[in-house]
Amino acid sequence: MLEGGGESVRAENAEAETASLTYVEPESLFAQCTAAIGTRANVRLLRWDFLDDRARRLALATTDAERAALALPRRQDLERDHPAAFYSLDELQALPRGNKAFAGGPLPLVAVSYCWRSAAHPDPFGQALVRFAAAVRHAQRHRAQRHNALLPKAVAVFFDWCSLDQKDAQGNRTDQERASFQGALASMQLWYAHQLTTVFMMTDPATDPASDTLVDSLSYGARGWPTESRCAMLGKRTSQHAWPLLVDVAALGSDAGRTEAGLAPRYPPLRPDEFHALLATKRFTNGADAELVANLYTATAREVIGGASMLKFGGLQWGDAELVELCAWLPHCQKLRTLSLVGNRIGDGGIRALAAVVASGGLQQLCDLNIGSNVISDRGGRALLKAIEAGHFPAMTKLETHGNRDLSELMRTRLREALRALDRERAARARVRTSSGNN
Repeated sequence: MLEGGGESVRAENAEAETASLTYVEPESLFAQCTAAIGTRANVRLLRWDFLDDRARRLALATTDAERAALALPRRQDLERDHPAAFYSLDELQALPRGNKAFAGGPLPLVAVSYCWRSAAHPDPFGQALVRFAAAVRHAQRHRAQRHNALLPKAVAVFFDWCSLDQKDAQGNRTDQERASFQGALASMQLWYAHQLTTVFMMTDPATDPASDTLVDSLSYGARGWPTESRCAMLGKRTSQHAWPLLVDVAALGSDAGRTEAGLAPRYPPLRPDEFHALLATKRFTNGADAELVANLYTATAREVIGGASMLKFGGLQWGDAELVELCAWLPHCQKLRTLSLVGNRIGDGGIRALAAVVASGGLQQLCDLNIGSNVISDRGGRALLKAIEAGHFPAMTKLETHGNRDLSELMRTRLREALRALDRERAARARVRTSSGNN
């Protein structure tokens, strides 16, 4: 089917493989923390114990003057006054990963997604740091779900104010600082969308009195950069055994000692045109960032979703509407081999939308589809059966349908028989190719 134009197809697949590995392999993260001779690293990551100590002192402060004095300084000042606050590249690479059998073996790297309070300082009185630190301690002590791992005690933290080179009091950067900052800005989405990082979303509002500037009164959901990072991270894997890679701080409650899971809800990724429309309703601390954010999201979504070989959206309480939204992306997933939608509320409408995708030529590499524990009936089963019998799932070898109470045993049997017939057809074609090659 894909023999014609083989060179262009191989080139396109190689490009997609390279793009997708950017968000899967740890080397892309470490590269951002690497400084060549005569340059500055684009990104520096902070030690959790330094941030924890600073946050505890902030929590004990009683006046705004004390809090302002303890607020985190910009990266350059922190490097000068507290160089030990940062991890070296060698130390980062030596940090132990999670179990590779679960969620790919996440790195102990935490990215903070939060609202800047002003252009002059994102957290001038340390409220965001105090809330973030309380949430991290909670994740280190309490399992989000019964079998989840705990967040490690030693984690490296991406906190943009301290991780990227910032302007001085006069609004300037040196040439080296500017080059470092631009390099980091071009890859900002990496820290949120990468499969191996953990993201803490500071969706809860600050409790201090609002300032006179408009930007201070805007919520997390009204901001441009947080919107981009929240959308970009939706392709992350989930696992019942790894520590959660998405944490909604607001879901932990006002007291981070509580044992609520704090698991962030995940929604289907928006199409670029939908994201652009959404972004038009948001505000930015720096208005010039709007176009950059839109472009970053488009590139990230295409690489993370379009270049993925495995997508898992299990246990998210998705219904037909969410699967229909996901189906808008699936024609672009030319390398997708595994799709898991287990444990949702997907019904026949969502399955018919999925069948329509493959009928139009999408998901030609899909081998493993898990739609177990949903609310699919024989109507949805017939749509899948028709697609399999018509050859629209040419690579499929495994279909999980368990736990759909309204899917009859007769329909399950017919689906199994259709897959066996597909296996026989593939085997017959392979024999023909082998025979032709020998001749």
